Amino acid sequence: MRRAGDAERGEREKEATSLWWYEVALVPGLLQTQAYARALIDNRIPPLDGETVEERIAARMDRQAILTARKPPVGLSFVLYEAVLRSPLVDGEQLSRLLEVSRLRNAVVQVLPFERAFSDALMGPRDASGNP
Repeated sequence: MRRAGDAERGEREKEATSLWWYEVALVPGLLQTQAYARALIDNRIPPLDGETVEERIAARMDRQAILTARKPPVGLSFVLYEAVLRSPLVDGEQLSRLLEVSRLRNAVVQVLPFERAFSDALMGPRDASGNP
């Protein structure tokens, strides 16, 4: 299954009344800090040119407006496997961002601990949207 890029995902998010994510390896784009997004986008093989890197980071940051800008707010649910938080890319700023989003009235951020995971939970990321 091909994962949607930021543009395609952004279009789905504009129409959604609720969104759900389950991630086993990476912080979802809506929760990423600029530094985390840069580390992911700027470390590809083959490498992207500087302008493309900046455009993709800006697009990812722009998508985050959905966290607080929509009226009525979009219901958001994020489940992160514990390994996501133990990545060397996750620094104090990224952890603070996760806490900040978890305090929003329309968002839930949960962590699936290592000892509670089962084989199907490790099959890969999932995202879904609820549309009217």
